[in-house]
Amino acid sequence: MKKRKFMILLAGVILGVVFAYGGYKAVKLTGDLPFCASCHVMEPMAASYHNDVHSGIGESGVKASCTSCHLPHDNVVNYIFTKAKTGLYELGVTALGKDKDVDWYKKLENRSKFTYDTGCMDCHEKILDKKTSKHPKELEMHAHYVLLKGTKDEISCTTCHTHVGHNGLRGELRALKPEF
Repeated sequence: MKKRKFMILLAGVILGVVFAYGGYKAVKLTGDLPFCASCHVMEPMAASYHNDVHSGIGESGVKASCTSCHLPHDNVVNYIFTKAKTGLYELGVTALGKDKDVDWYKKLENRSKFTYDTGCMDCHEKILDKKTSKHPKELEMHAHYVLLKGTKDEISCTTCHTHVGHNGLRGELRALKPEF
């Protein structure tokens, strides 16, 4: 009887490890440009990302993944829940052929709903603690951000950093759907 309980426990542990590793790999594989840009509608975002410092072309060479900015990083449960909810929504839009109807300009106006300050702070964690800068306005604006945090007038990183992550996105969108 003890041997049977041990075998069941061992099988449970092995299955748990396999599922946890499989889940981890699935989250990793579905969180970066090759996967995200596999949809035709994301081509402008991919092209403009390649022109942005966050794609790794900057002096530091640091590269942000799509999920670095477009998922919350406050806790694992919120991260996975938001990833699943967003992924299923995008899959539905694409499967129903509604991806051509997306108003990307309107989405740009609401960019703070699609980017998360927790992602910004993962890489720029010391930015709000800076006491000196070559650009004094930077200190003033970040102090304003901190002052408004948690109030009804709270702003996000993308309130000021309007083109972050996708340099030249409006031009790429115009090329996809020209306006005359």
